[in-house]
Amino acid sequence: MSVVNEVLRDLSQRQPEAYAHLRAETPTTIAPNRHGLMWLLMALILSSLLALYWWQSREHAPTTKPAAPASNPSLVAANTTAATDVQAVIELPAAGAQQYHVEPLAAAQPAADDIELAEIKLVTTTASERNKEEISTTKPLVAKVQQTKTNVSADSSAANSNTPPIDIKPAVLSVAEQQQTLSQSAQLALSRGDVVAAEKWLREAHELAPDETSVRNSWLKTLIAVDSARAETQLQLLLQRHPEDWLLRELLASLWIRQQRFDAALSTLHAASPPMANAADYYALKALALQQTDKHPEALSLYRALMQLQPQHGAHYAGAAISAERIGDINFANQAYGRALADLQLPAPLRAYAEQRRRQLLQATP
Repeated sequence: MSVVNEVLRDLSQRQPEAYAHLRAETPTTIAPNRHGLMWLLMALILSSLLALYWWQSREHAPTTKPAAPASNPSLVAANTTAATDVQAVIELPAAGAQQYHVEPLAAAQPAADDIELAEIKLVTTTASERNKEEISTTKPLVAKVQQTKTNVSADSSAANSNTPPIDIKPAVLSVAEQQQTLSQSAQLALSRGDVVAAEKWLREAHELAPDETSVRNSWLKTLIAVDSARAETQLQLLLQRHPEDWLLRELLASLWIRQQRFDAALSTLHAASPPMANAADYYALKALALQQTDKHPEALSLYRALMQLQPQHGAHYAGAAISAERIGDINFANQAYGRALADLQLPAPLRAYAEQRRRQLLQATP
């Protein structure tokens, strides 16, 4: 192109008059041709656009007005004046019939160009999905669902039905363990001098296992101290059921000796003859009952046997001394009183009596 331009420039310089008419005609002839072509091209483009727009409008225009979507009877609008204030309560057809509170977010405003082309599009869904679609019926509305519990007790019961119950069982003590606990409480009460409370604890322990002799006898001993009449009745009833039980006879005889009913006590003790090695207290009561009924030889015989069985027991020597003194054996009585006083655990009243009688016997002896 530069070569062509140079040639043309050279020709114009050599023949200015030959090319002068060309330079003068250029703005009048060429320019109008260019403008005409431009207007023609623009007309063609505009007509094409109008034809395309008409064809698209005719192609997409709805032939019939679409029916409005069926509304769910359970969907209740609370306020439709503003998009941000729309609230609804939805009752889902679930078995729990829980209610949901709809709080939509700010609605998105449609663009100005899309307003004329806006239309309701029906979405065919199955019956199971329709409840989900009805929550967002209006397309610009973006809602968030917030569950509210309208029946706290129903929800709590439902939660409890889903959660398996925890079976918490209290620790169960055996009968022996319960008796041991009650016996310890009774011992604590006795250490405080509360015999009534001790009797209560031991009675409860006895009721747990009535055939347990050790607990039963402990209860009867405290019952004698608390209520002798009721204790006597209980002992007699028990002896009717267990006549061979010499421990019951021992308790009943001790009660009657306290009441100075020596003949009744002696009669009860005569009915059984347990081994002395296992029933030293039983025979001690029997010797005392014999002594109080003026049967001193028999009483002295029993005391001598007890002295051999329990040589450290001062009460046996004191009882033997009393019976020996009654039958005239003063030397033995004096020695027996001396042995009784050697026992530091001798009861105070018996110690005082033994000291007095020994002093009198020593004074009477030449």
